[in-house]
Amino acid sequence: MTKKCTDLIDEKYKDRLDQFKKGLESNDPIKWLVESVLGFDYVEPKTFNNQEQGYWRMQISWGGPSDEVRWYTNNGINFSKTTYAYLDWFDGDEIEIDDDVWDEIKGTLPPHCQSLPDQKESY
Repeated sequence: MTKKCTDLIDEKYKDRLDQFKKGLESNDPIKWLVESVLGFDYVEPKTFNNQEQGYWRMQISWGGPSDEVRWYTNNGINFSKTTYAYLDWFDGDEIEIDDDVWDEIKGTLPPHCQSLPDQKESY
């Protein structure tokens, strides 16, 4: 029987958290981050069903399964929460996270990625 994303997300998150902690301790954490992330972009509110808030998305992997860290914003100005999403075909789950590593990564983002979606760019 195939496991659902809900069954896998905690383990997958722990693996990613360990990976990113080690990467940020490397000699050149910014270079490591650039080489380890597939993309970074802003997802407008209501892009998906039941998605009221916009969020900055750091895609870590793509396909089936894929995973990403999301920094949700209130009106594109203040960050309201950080989540980890683990997604597979026609399935997915998302958990709220608060580990310091994600705040550290958020702090390395270009200034326009920290608050204003009208000046967004993808990386």
